[in-house]
Amino acid sequence: MIGMSKLLHTNDSPLQLLNLDKIAQSVSFIQRKTQGFSAFGFIIALIKCCAKGEGSFYHISLELGYLEQKIISRVAVYKRITTKATLFLRTTINELIHQSARSIYDVSTKHGFLRVLIEDSTFQRMCFGNAANFPAHGNGKSRTAGFKIDLAYDLLTGLPISQIFTYGTHQDKELGKALLGLVKAGDLVLRDMGYFVIESFQIIASKGAFWLTRLPANVSVTFLDGTAIEKRLRSRANTFIDEEVYVGKCGMKARLLAVRADDDIAAKRRRDRNAKSKGQQASSQSLVRDGWHILLTNVGTDVTAKELFDIYSVRWNIETRFKAWKQSLNLKNVFNRVSNEAHHECLILAALIQQLIGFNLATQLRKFKTISLSIEKLFEVLTTHLNSLNRNSMHHPIRFSISQISLDRRVRQSSHNQYLNLLS
Repeated sequence: MIGMSKLLHTNDSPLQLLNLDKIAQSVSFIQRKTQGFSAFGFIIALIKCCAKGEGSFYHISLELGYLEQKIISRVAVYKRITTKATLFLRTTINELIHQSARSIYDVSTKHGFLRVLIEDSTFQRMCFGNAANFPAHGNGKSRTAGFKIDLAYDLLTGLPISQIFTYGTHQDKELGKALLGLVKAGDLVLRDMGYFVIESFQIIASKGAFWLTRLPANVSVTFLDGTAIEKRLRSRANTFIDEEVYVGKCGMKARLLAVRADDDIAAKRRRDRNAKSKGQQASSQSLVRDGWHILLTNVGTDVTAKELFDIYSVRWNIETRFKAWKQSLNLKNVFNRVSNEAHHECLILAALIQQLIGFNLATQLRKFKTISLSIEKLFEVLTTHLNSLNRNSMHHPIRFSISQISLDRRVRQSSHNQYLNLLS
């Protein structure tokens, strides 16, 4: 819980609400208590290493020495970082997500959606020597290494629904299938183009849930009278479209919402597309669509186009969260070394635990209507707090002032608000 006076403070943290020793014993990671090693200290030491960009066995032992009553050697740390350690961290993550998700089913909005689920992924490159354990897509010249983190959370509460880390070669379309089993009737699932799979939308609809997505350039769309979407978009007489259409080769019915983009946005999109084409001519179909903001959905007309654009515009929140999380840690350096799979996996999982702690704090802080929360600043404060912990302060609560986590005032209107004004 978070208390508020002149300073904000936590009386507990997500980790302290868990019986970590019991979890560690249940997976045989820790058999008995010692003064040089504890479940809580192990997690904090790993997070501190991720923040400092120094994740060797020596640095982990060094951080444990600051936290525990006795110093543990590098060799002792090496012997403890096994598949049992990764199982302990994975179980802790599952407990954190389960703990956070208890209240989301009571949420409702004026649209009647039970939850608004957002999913996105981020890629972290690693030293190429780790390609055997963490393969990534090659650059055509040599092997590359990296991992992906896929996150899904409820927009209404800010709480995580699922969190997956996997090899860098896994496509978003495949990762997105894992969320389908968690979708419930009344949910609204927001998809980006990387997760666009017609079969997935059909599964979501079959569960009595809803979906909302952007339209990729390579997916065919025709209106019910057989007119191709490009013909309608080329007409300068149209600035807004809200009609039922057929999507893809299977002819899935959906509601199409399209708003003409201003000339500057359209020109920038086309420049970017031509740059990505690497000398080849971009398709006329994609260039036409670049002049529009286009959404597809199975949500009925009782929810207005502006409301749907409004909902989708906040999807950028997940990208902001990933950015804030990655900026608060030094992942580039911590993974710029060759090591075994269990070692790297422990560091990745510890970084995910830090992310869950930050999201949990953000959810609690949003209950205070007077705070304009900055996710980036919150993660900076959290990382500073974790880095300051030692054996005497390991269980101390986080304390910070409102100004340390508040958004700076902006004079210029955000691009997201400009985007919504197109429908005003």
